[in-house]
Amino acid sequence: RGNTAGAEPLYREVLQVLRSTVGSRHPHALNAMQGLSTLLFQLGREEEAKVLCREALGIARDVVGVYHPLYQVLANNPWGMR
Repeated sequence: RGNTAGAEPLYREVLQVLRSTVGSRHPHALNAMQGLSTLLFQLGREEEAKVLCREALGIARDVVGVYHPLYQVLANNPWGMR
């Protein structure tokens, strides 16, 4: 399935670049947060995944609304809701 541990620095770099260019509240940054939280969960770092997913979920609620697909993906991540 690939090198999931090696993917983490890439996800973090993408997130950092997006936050510095389009801002943390942009849907692309939220999508990157969702991807990183998924990766962290897969790596067994459930607490980090929860924190990141909940942060993204709160921003998504304010930015795109609860009916937007991005919000729905975040809301349905089991690690974000535990």
